[in-house]
Amino acid sequence: MKRFIFIMLTMFLSFSQPGLADESLNEKTEAGKNGKQVDKSVNRAEEVTCAEGDLECLQRKAEHRVKEVYDSSKDKTSEIREKIDNDRK
Repeated sequence: MKRFIFIMLTMFLSFSQPGLADESLNEKTEAGKNGKQVDKSVNRAEEVTCAEGDLECLQRKAEHRVKEVYDSSKDKTSEIREKIDNDRK
């Protein structure tokens, strides 16, 4: 009987703990935004110190802007999706 209780208790605890450790979507979004702000600052610093040919600097600057717009639109999409999901509940 003790063995059965021990096994059931172990199974219950092993299944319940992973749900407690997850971050909420808002926390993940905030962590992602902070990382994107750092990337944006690094991009700006690289663009200011660019001493190569003008065309190469402009190309790199355009690539940075495209990536930033992509990340921004991806964030907005997930925010809208989250808001819709919350409204359905």
